[in-house]
Amino acid sequence: MLIKVDEKEYKLLTTEKKEIRIAHHQEETPTVFAHAQHSIDEVAAYIRQFQQDLSIYPQAESMLEFFRIALFGKKYPVKIVRNEEFKPFIKADLVHCSAKANTDIQQEKFAENLRQQLFEQYILQRVGHWEEQLNILTNNITFRVLKASPFKTNCTNRNITFNKQIKDFPLRTIDYFVFSAILPLLNSIHEIELIRQYFPDFEKIINHFNHG
Repeated sequence: MLIKVDEKEYKLLTTEKKEIRIAHHQEETPTVFAHAQHSIDEVAAYIRQFQQDLSIYPQAESMLEFFRIALFGKKYPVKIVRNEEFKPFIKADLVHCSAKANTDIQQEKFAENLRQQLFEQYILQRVGHWEEQLNILTNNITFRVLKASPFKTNCTNRNITFNKQIKDFPLRTIDYFVFSAILPLLNSIHEIELIRQYFPDFEKIINHFNHG
């Protein structure tokens, strides 16, 4: 079928792969491959994003792929760039990541690795923020599955381990966990005051975690 986006026609074809690809963009009527689960509005949004990238990088790869991942309590569309290598990042609620030409992005392992990379990036970013804000330094940050806690802090060696399973909580909740993990390193009698200062909604956050 033909669809029109910003006064330009595109040939839309369904595909079994849960992705969106734009091919032959230099032709008068480019071809868009999309899984049936994607709405026309989603397809249109991806096309507009592709055109923006093309205006910046005129020689951009003509086969641009999209799929979605669940992360931080929401669904993010993911844009795949083949044959380039860069760290994944989120910009304007769109995940940008690279993949080799022969990488099967439909494999669960690819999506899970991507989720973990973005999660660890966010944790480390917020650790740096709170280190500066609280004027304190951590030693080593690690990630593994913890049974009952979002994090574990070792005040003796200043190491913190974060639970890999908290990646599906909202960013605000995860940020609170980072703050709470660093706070004991201050050895301050004013912990509650600091929590209320930076997270006046902490009771709501804790309740959501306990019942989430």
